[in-house]
Amino acid sequence: MDEIDSDINVRRSLAQQSSTSKEILSVLAQDQDKYTRMWVARNPSTEVEVLTALAQVKNIDVRSAVAENPKLPVE
Repeated sequence: MDEIDSDINVRRSLAQQSSTSKEILSVLAQDQDKYTRMWVARNPSTEVEVLTALAQVKNIDVRSAVAENPKLPVE
């Protein structure tokens, strides 16, 4: 995570921005901070593969955030 930024507020901000690259969002999806992962899950620029992975995590808040993303395919 040091490659992106060690400041949690910077990571959370990046996770919220639709202009953040798909590569960065993919890395942020693995962040230890659940709020960063929740923002990645809500971000409309997050790839479906990343959303699918986030939908499998144990944290209910992260899974709920994935469910709010309109990009998530309905199965």
